[in-house]
Amino acid sequence: MKVAVIGGAGKMGRWLVKHFLTQGHSVVISDLKRDEAEAFAERVGAEVAAGNLEAAEGADVVLVSVPIEITPKVLMDVAPNLKENAELVEIASLKTHIIPVLRKIAESRCVKTVSVHPLFGPGAKKLSEERIALIPVSNLEMEVKEAGRLFPGAEIIPVDAEIHDRIMALTLSVPHFINIAFTSLLGEENLEL
Repeated sequence: MKVAVIGGAGKMGRWLVKHFLTQGHSVVISDLKRDEAEAFAERVGAEVAAGNLEAAEGADVVLVSVPIEITPKVLMDVAPNLKENAELVEIASLKTHIIPVLRKIAESRCVKTVSVHPLFGPGAKKLSEERIALIPVSNLEMEVKEAGRLFPGAEIIPVDAEIHDRIMALTLSVPHFINIAFTSLLGEENLEL
């Protein structure tokens, strides 16, 4: 299987590249950080495409691992280059603004769209110990099956996009709030070092 990882030189992108190479797939990377992408690809045995469109062309699976704010644009840009029955998968940590884009692509093209959020970071070693949130796009049964095929051993957890994003808002903001409160508390203390 040919897998394209757009954003393949980023932390999660690198994890995805290694994951699919380990499974014996052919992997092509595209990334704005071309020098980093080339060095990484050479080290692990992947290819580097000239750009996102070239990476997507002919791939069986295209994974988008780019910053959240540009994910919808990247999805729309690569969609016309996907071959029939290809899979377009994105891994952003927030979903409500991405799901409508994936639905539009799924309705207008003969491709499978899958939205997942790995609930682990790039240091993950064994998928059998990890969870992946799956946000339904248009066909939950097919999407769960595809996510399980792409990430064998991981626990696939279907969750609504709005619920997912509310949980992520709390998960991402509460530690930040605690750090602010802790810093404020330390600032009020008369501590001698």
